[in-house]
Amino acid sequence: MKHLLIYGAGLEGEKFYYRYRDEYSIDGVIDAKKTGKFHEIPIIGMDNLDELKKNHLIVITPLFSADAIAKDMIKRGYCYGTDFIFAGDVSRKLCVVYGNCHMEAISHHLNENPDFAQIYSLKYFNIVNRTAHEDSELLESMLRHCELFISQDILNDNKSGVYGYDDLLHYISDKCERIKVPNLFRVNIYFPQFTHESYDRGDIFKEHYENFSDRSDWDEERKRVSERIVGIRDFNIERKLLKQDSVLEIKNSIQKENIYSKEEILSNFSKAMSKLKERESKCSFGISDYIEQNYTSIKLFHEPLHPADCVFDEKTNRILRLLGIDTSKVDESNKTKFVIDSHEAFVYGCVYDTLGLSFNNTHIKYYDSTNSLVNRPIDLEEYILEYKLWTSL
Repeated sequence: MKHLLIYGAGLEGEKFYYRYRDEYSIDGVIDAKKTGKFHEIPIIGMDNLDELKKNHLIVITPLFSADAIAKDMIKRGYCYGTDFIFAGDVSRKLCVVYGNCHMEAISHHLNENPDFAQIYSLKYFNIVNRTAHEDSELLESMLRHCELFISQDILNDNKSGVYGYDDLLHYISDKCERIKVPNLFRVNIYFPQFTHESYDRGDIFKEHYENFSDRSDWDEERKRVSERIVGIRDFNIERKLLKQDSVLEIKNSIQKENIYSKEEILSNFSKAMSKLKERESKCSFGISDYIEQNYTSIKLFHEPLHPADCVFDEKTNRILRLLGIDTSKVDESNKTKFVIDSHEAFVYGCVYDTLGLSFNNTHIKYYDSTNSLVNRPIDLEEYILEYKLWTSL
């Protein structure tokens, strides 16, 4: 029988104790705020662990502070897998998922599958909302013990300064199963109005940054929300606003004028798909066939950075099939969507007609509507008005 120390004498520690007390010898409980005993088991502090940890495995039970506790343990010289694990890792295989917010959506859907969740304890590492290598020691430590590694096809020596896919292979064992997922970031099939320069925020939100700069509660999230009101910059709209065109004139132009020729639109679509196919040829599976079959009837991308939830769901199903796991266990009515539409944009009328699209294009931001000035889904006219008001153009 394994000897364990429970980290946390709260509700999650209680749940763990009742679930595993007959399977493991639980010899102590670590808690910084409580003393005495926990079900007749002594409560100890972290400073008294040096001797105990030699013969025990620490199980971190708190949910929301688990990462912070793990990082503290690593600073103290403890290692994941040999000195400590998370409660969810007991009796399950460790799966490490690595990538941007697309992989967070896939992690969400993987955990919804009961067969997957019974086999694997999933740990997701987000490369976007943290500085490069912030969790490198925990990541490296967990990779050495994981049995399934799922990652986007991130290049080594990338501009973000984070680990690439091949970088991380040095840490995993030969027995670890690996799934390389095609990244759909900037796969732009619908939006020729967005160019490389569209992602440069410039100074158009400077006023909003300055308004909050002296507030103690100002943080990066406020900055991101300020940017999401507009999303990705549309220089067609900006040029027309600077020319003093009315909101209605700009709306009619976007809906009715051939701002882009058929050749430009078809070329943009073809280049995006060719780029994706080249990318996925080096991955464990493809997704371009799904896009080609559905792009006319379903809006598969909110903008070039974020696919729709149905794309994440399809990628998840393809991962599950690679693992030999039944994808039919989750009824569609029980699935919860993972929608990233905070930057959502409209498809131009000329693009809509040229590509033969049939999905609804009347409103955007159905799910993350707090990223509008009115906190509800908005139509094209409201989108242009908000662009004008928020940027003071």
